Amino acid sequence: MTRKKAGLILFSVLWLSTLLWAAPALAQVCPKPITGDPDAPRIKNVRVAMRPDNALIFNFTIALERPARVWVEYQRADGMDRLQTASTQEGVLHELPVMRLRADMDYCYQVFARTGGSGGPLSAAVAGVFRTGPLPPGLADASFRREFGAPSYDLTLLDINNDEFTGYVIIDRNAAIVWYYDTPDSIAGPIFQKPDYHLLYIERDLGLREITPAGDPVNRFDDCPWRTPDPPYGFHHDLVPGPDNTVLFLAREVHDAGPPYGLQVSDTIAAWYQETGDSRVLLDLYDFIPVTDRTSSSDTSSGWRGCPEQEGPRNWTHTNSLSRGPRGNAVISIRHLNQVVSIAPDFKSLEWRLGGPGSDFTFPDPRDQFYHQHSAKLLPNGHLLLFDNGNTRPAAEGGLYSRALELALDVERRQARKVWEYRFRPDLFAECCGNVTRLDNGNTVMVFGRDLVNHIFTLVEADPRGETVSVVRIASRGQTNQYRAYPLASINGESQP
Repeated sequence: MTRKKAGLILFSVLWLSTLLWAAPALAQVCPKPITGDPDAPRIKNVRVAMRPDNALIFNFTIALERPARVWVEYQRADGMDRLQTASTQEGVLHELPVMRLRADMDYCYQVFARTGGSGGPLSAAVAGVFRTGPLPPGLADASFRREFGAPSYDLTLLDINNDEFTGYVIIDRNAAIVWYYDTPDSIAGPIFQKPDYHLLYIERDLGLREITPAGDPVNRFDDCPWRTPDPPYGFHHDLVPGPDNTVLFLAREVHDAGPPYGLQVSDTIAAWYQETGDSRVLLDLYDFIPVTDRTSSSDTSSGWRGCPEQEGPRNWTHTNSLSRGPRGNAVISIRHLNQVVSIAPDFKSLEWRLGGPGSDFTFPDPRDQFYHQHSAKLLPNGHLLLFDNGNTRPAAEGGLYSRALELALDVERRQARKVWEYRFRPDLFAECCGNVTRLDNGNTVMVFGRDLVNHIFTLVEADPRGETVSVVRIASRGQTNQYRAYPLASINGESQP
């Protein structure tokens, strides 16, 4: 028996004994069970078990006397954080995960069953208690500190890669961890939540992975160098949902550009068709942008190789974000060219290039230009929103600082003008990483993803006036980057009752 398994068994015994001792006292503070309608289906049995690999997810197994849909209402024993799961489809036996829980907390729950719509007879509740376990190493001593205000949205999904934990966490409005998922085999990369709450993410050097919110694997697409799909891609930096259960992702290709440039890494956009498992490259930047369009950063090579590996290619473009525009066009951020590009929906042409060498637009005010940016996306009003890291920004334009930036694009005049920005006070400079998201209420969420001095990463929500709504500081031992932060409304369809 391994030390890790022995420790897990010991923890389970101690956790269960503590729960059994505390259950009678907890029952006194929990809400009184609802009596229900005698015509409603009876709940015969409820079993509750913590997932063996996650202290913040509990599996409910619910047996009924006849088919009905079920759900669970739950709250902390102190009465806070009252939530309910989404209801199941009608059936007799149900498996229902309960999540969005805090570590080392006592919880009260009630299980309900109902047939028909919202007006159907409601069962008598089956009530009980459970206690969550501790966070795993690497998260237990990580710091998520709410420094100012409170977010206007419910949850934030974050990638965490430190000395002891690689994976993802979700924090609530109070900056408490309420969900986590460990990716022990690889660094956790970009991630997005699908409409069914499944999570699709990139594991560096391994490929694309899809999991349920409970952490169960759903689908995968393996990458090189250890695995050899046809063709090999070298997934990196971003992935977004496409039409018809398609996933678009950034990949790379190596080209020999001849003297004086030699081997150049060019970024590609590829598609994974989840229904069939097929894939193909949709566009290669090498076919549309002259290799002579470059900056000094285009000649770097450290840590950027092709797939399969080749020594010495230049990191020419270094595309770091991919999004879909309102018309189905693709929008990419090319960091090493200080450029954002719009690609036609059929991926057969470039619609425009903004910023850097070969730009189709000018900036009437030079201070509106961006440098080494991340997270470029078109808003419904046609404006461009991005995180401007600010690397190599000239002193005449303000020097080294980072900001969220919104630009209005005059396509006819080919001009770009700033209409909104957010700069932290005092200025922060994140020379790497970071992203920005516009909320439905008009506020903007961003993360300043690198701090070479303190290794503290700053998560901010700002309003349309550029004023700060909330600030959360993030840090953990050995974590050098906070790549992105994603606002969420729910983990698995749970909501306030």
